[in-house]
Amino acid sequence: MWEQLPERAVRYARAQLTYPLPLLREIEEQAKAQKVPIVPPEVAAFLCTLVRLVRPQQVLEIGCGAAFSTLWMAAALPPGARLYGLDRDYNRSLMSNANIRLAGRQDKITIEQKDATSEDGKAAIRARAPYDFIFIDCEKRVYPELWGLCSELTRPGGIIVADNVLFRGLVGEGAAAGRNSRGVAALQEFLDLARNDVRYTSQIIPLGDGLLVAIKEDTHG
Repeated sequence: MWEQLPERAVRYARAQLTYPLPLLREIEEQAKAQKVPIVPPEVAAFLCTLVRLVRPQQVLEIGCGAAFSTLWMAAALPPGARLYGLDRDYNRSLMSNANIRLAGRQDKITIEQKDATSEDGKAAIRARAPYDFIFIDCEKRVYPELWGLCSELTRPGGIIVADNVLFRGLVGEGAAAGRNSRGVAALQEFLDLARNDVRYTSQIIPLGDGLLVAIKEDTHG
């Protein structure tokens, strides 16, 4: 039977991570101080590893926060690749862009303040499609809508990764009550959409708050 690792083991593993940029540790502290949610460092490292394996030329990130995951992924991009991000929150988009400038990665990354589910946001996403790699980490209630959009705009052989799909374990417990009910219901619908989409092979990875990794079948062999 699998058991959750003790906290000391998690701390040990995190201490062994090699951050691709020293600035990322500062961003981690900045996000904590300003209560801006970011992915745990082991999730960021996993994203970086996936990007290095996939070698995407066009990456989309929906929900950039402090650009912590953004810069981890950008560190693994091959020459000539680009990352386009959207964040609907004005202050977080400012923070993201400030951190990208500090990292000197404006040549690889463009982040705009847009809501990915608005007509303007959808148009901006479509204008840069198709994508080899998409990372979704935004408001959970819009995840089902984003599957419909992103699944169409991913190249064959490309990957969609979504964060927080287990939502502190509530998604696996059936219906949730109270203020979490909409988010949990949306995530359950999102996971059903991914699992039943014949174009994709998907797995839920119990890393961080749960990751969905969905690979689009390469019909060209």
